Amino acid sequence: MRYAAIVHSGVFGADVASIDNIDEITAMRGVVAVEKMGPSVAVIADNPWRAEKAVKALKIKAVSHENSRLDSASIEAFQRQSLQGELSEAHIIGDVKSVLNNGSDTIEAEFWVPYLAHAAMEPMNASAWMENNKLHVAAGVQNPLFARVHAAKVADMDVEDVVFHAHSMGGSFGRRVGMSMSEDRPIMWIDEVVTLVKKHKFPIKLTWSREADTRQDVYRPAVLAKFSAQLDKAGKPSYWQSASYGSEGGAPAAKPPYNIDNVQVQYANHPSPVPIGFWRSVENSQHAFFNESFIDILAEKAQTDPIEYRLSLLNKNDDHAKCLKEVAKLSNWKYGVSNEGKAMGVAVQKSFGTMVAMVAEVSLQNNKARVHRVWVVTDSGVVVNPDSAIAQVEGGVIFGLTAALYGRCDIENGGVKQSNFHDYPIIKMAEAPLVKVKLLESDNETGGFGEVGVPTIAPAVANALAVLGKRPTRLPIG
Repeated sequence: MRYAAIVHSGVFGADVASIDNIDEITAMRGVVAVEKMGPSVAVIADNPWRAEKAVKALKIKAVSHENSRLDSASIEAFQRQSLQGELSEAHIIGDVKSVLNNGSDTIEAEFWVPYLAHAAMEPMNASAWMENNKLHVAAGVQNPLFARVHAAKVADMDVEDVVFHAHSMGGSFGRRVGMSMSEDRPIMWIDEVVTLVKKHKFPIKLTWSREADTRQDVYRPAVLAKFSAQLDKAGKPSYWQSASYGSEGGAPAAKPPYNIDNVQVQYANHPSPVPIGFWRSVENSQHAFFNESFIDILAEKAQTDPIEYRLSLLNKNDDHAKCLKEVAKLSNWKYGVSNEGKAMGVAVQKSFGTMVAMVAEVSLQNNKARVHRVWVVTDSGVVVNPDSAIAQVEGGVIFGLTAALYGRCDIENGGVKQSNFHDYPIIKMAEAPLVKVKLLESDNETGGFGEVGVPTIAPAVANALAVLGKRPTRLPIG
């Protein structure tokens, strides 16, 4: 067995042009080979540390590429410009144009969420070896069958001559799904190890460092969204209009669940220069933040309790309404600022067949959000394993809260600036709120639990902060 470490060009889409100190690297203790493979360079050594030490000493240059000057500001500017151009229709109810300018003030809001990495505890890795003319690949992935076929394609072998050993995963959240939404090379770490083994013939274990994984992820998309509405004399929206960037604007999550006579949901979409992929709860994490923040803004304008306002726009027996009423009871809901300087915020979202209503109790400490308690009510039809369901919701809340408070991948010079947990932090135990989950059962079709705790935490926290006088419209909140 030999061990490989990896470094990438640093510019999305760009290959490595040159290695300026290859003689120095090959002379390092334990180094077996240095291989340039398109967008990456691998160092093979006799133990993992020597491979990683050599990779960190590499001096490489990327080829000149159109993405070399790409940054977060230019991406946001392009999305804003795109939303002013021709838009695709996603969801239409009634006729928004017929009620525009009805004499009421137009309420507008703009929201932004950044690119997010998955930050799985186990970085990307895979082992491969040849045995009796068969290629063996061992890795933890979400789609072993796809990975096997893909490895065969990379190795130029018949799929029957590839044996895939599916291992447990040290976290995934969409990172190891086996394909991305925008890349030609969907599972690069398997590409790399198979390419190396085909050339060198001996067994190789390849491990990406935390830095490599953070900077060469397939990211949750950065999305800009614009909203507008007008309220009638009863304080209810006469129309709801939104436009967001990215194809997920056409997803069901972008459509508001409320009874509004005139709704227009639009989106603009162009190929992404940054590789994007499936991130836990997919488009629900963006659109729950957008929609549930905007409905809260309308409730504030109508001077109405946020839960009562939502219920006024829902049918009595609607699952959204049922879960909202239950979470109000569970949390002992109070609208306003308590004597301790705490406020509650609410959000509701159905995803993966499961309805989730959530209340977060938040205060401001040194002008930063401190989330104390979270109450969650779910309706997934039949609950098969309550302990597992509760654990998944609790984990989803922490995952989503990390993104809400800290998560951001900034683009500089064509690549991601962040590299490790010092600049891409996660929620620590001392910051974790108390989470109470109530599982409702019903005659609805059975829904999932793995992702449903994520979408509502960001808007619930944002809506609580609005009560405290600080309305976040851009994430992260911190």
